[in-house]
Amino acid sequence: MKNKTLLYLLFFLLFQACQTPIEYDVLITNALIVDGSGKAPIEGAIGINADTIAAVGDLGDAVGKTEVDAPGKAVAPGFINMLSHAQGSLPEEPRAMSDVQQGVTLEVMGEGSTLGPVNEEMQADTSRKASWTNLSEFLKGLEDKGLGVNVASYVNATALRIHQIGFEDRAPT
Repeated sequence: MKNKTLLYLLFFLLFQACQTPIEYDVLITNALIVDGSGKAPIEGAIGINADTIAAVGDLGDAVGKTEVDAPGKAVAPGFINMLSHAQGSLPEEPRAMSDVQQGVTLEVMGEGSTLGPVNEEMQADTSRKASWTNLSEFLKGLEDKGLGVNVASYVNATALRIHQIGFEDRAPT
């Protein structure tokens, strides 16, 4: 019976030794992970494949095509800029490096102004330089440029009022 148990144990250890470690595109190790939930940070690793966080915590002997050792560094999910005015800069600098380098991964636009709908009079306004007529076209144009951040936008009441009434000081009908 002892020999059989020893044989099973030996087989199990051999099997474990032959397993290939899990590989990620990016592996961040020895990080202080802040998950955004409000819970206390944990020490561990983060495995990333393409644009997806695939695993977080104790990742054992995982390896990465790119590895980042981050002792003493806090790693957190991306930050959301809820009052972004990036609609002015994203067409010129779609990688949004000034925000990405600060950890911003989502720009929410539309609070101060929106870029659609746009009528002929609004397109003629030289400050707008619009080649689109609605917000969807503007966002598609940004997407085609290869954005470095996620974007969300809404159409605010001011844009709708200007689209329908212009700058005339009167109540809508």
